[in-house]
Amino acid sequence: MKPLNFDELPKDNITGLPILTDPVMDHVVSIFKKQRSLGIIYLDVHNLTKIESDYGYQVYDQVQSDLKNALEKLRGKYLRKQDLVLKLHNYDDSFLIILSKKRNIGGARRNDLETITRRLHSQVSSTIFFAIYKWIKQKPKLRIGYSFIVNNGLLNPQRMIYRAIDEARLMSSFHIYNTEIRYKETLQQIILDEDIQSVYQPIIHTKTGEIFSYEALSRGPKDSEFFNPLFLFEIAKESDLLFELDNVCRKKAVDNAVKLDPNLKLFINALPSTIHETYFREEYLKEFLTKYNLQPHNLVFEITESLAIQNYEMFMEDIRKYTDEGYEIALDDTGTGYSSFETILKIKPHYIKIDISMVRNVDTDPLKQTMIEALVNIAESIGARTIAEGIETVTEYEEIIKLGVDFSQGYLFAKPSSPFPDVDVFV
Repeated sequence: MKPLNFDELPKDNITGLPILTDPVMDHVVSIFKKQRSLGIIYLDVHNLTKIESDYGYQVYDQVQSDLKNALEKLRGKYLRKQDLVLKLHNYDDSFLIILSKKRNIGGARRNDLETITRRLHSQVSSTIFFAIYKWIKQKPKLRIGYSFIVNNGLLNPQRMIYRAIDEARLMSSFHIYNTEIRYKETLQQIILDEDIQSVYQPIIHTKTGEIFSYEALSRGPKDSEFFNPLFLFEIAKESDLLFELDNVCRKKAVDNAVKLDPNLKLFINALPSTIHETYFREEYLKEFLTKYNLQPHNLVFEITESLAIQNYEMFMEDIRKYTDEGYEIALDDTGTGYSSFETILKIKPHYIKIDISMVRNVDTDPLKQTMIEALVNIAESIGARTIAEGIETVTEYEEIIKLGVDFSQGYLFAKPSSPFPDVDVFV
């Protein structure tokens, strides 16, 4: 048979991948007959359609291209060079991987098809997480399934291949459920083992560049999907384990802050349910402060409205108990659409953290400049101070200085690390 020239085949208009047309199917059949078996992997992202309905097809198409690129990057690692990556139809959402050589099925060998599928899921999920999360604010639900067929001379090979594709697609539907169970079980073990690493990022005085405080951030086990904090907390939210995870993260953040300078503050992320926990305030924190010669004013609790302040009356009563004892409160995510002006006025936090989405490219965006000026004025009116998050460029920092923001935080100064990094200051 003449070698197939993929450059001449019909391509998917979005990803540029070959479509499973008759010439491609003939090529797959030839592989099937030569190998006497065939492994097929089906893959798509279950919750991608929300992107197109909310943001338009151009954004959706870009995410499809990101998914294709994530698969291509795995060649030579989990995919062989000769493996075919295809689309079923033009504008279709699903991807097909036709494995070029026989993989062992069953057993515990490294090239087991089930193992390959699981590793593909892990790697692709991690690669596309941020590309999708920034649009839907949810963890991408990657569906993946596989099928393996052995050539039978009595059966039509094309029909066998299409049946195998349907079988892999059906498996992918169940795969999400099984994956969520596995994620929940893994997270439960992480919580029980307290396998959480605390890292700290400095917050500086905007005008002087001096370190004012550190924010404690949490990471899961290294070399796993859970190392990504967004992934870690998304799984916790989906598994109803937010409170349990938050307890471990707070404990680790506080316990590892033993070398904190008594003249500095420590910002700790906390759920509204955490603020309500009496034991944490009345016993655990008091023991910590006494042990390390710190005062309540050294600790600032960051509250994110997007994580649901369900009962404002009860929440405000809990907040007053903390502030009466000298602890301080920061409101996170300001500017994302969650932390409204009404919330700021109700809580009257000590600090208003301006979200990275407001800070990014603020030097070239007059609307963002106007909105940040408004937040600075609101903060001044309630006696609060402002913190700009996510500063990455000198020009962003220079604009933040002009806008009168009190404190600054971001990779421009230091990445989160352990225990307490110094800063590179551009003043």
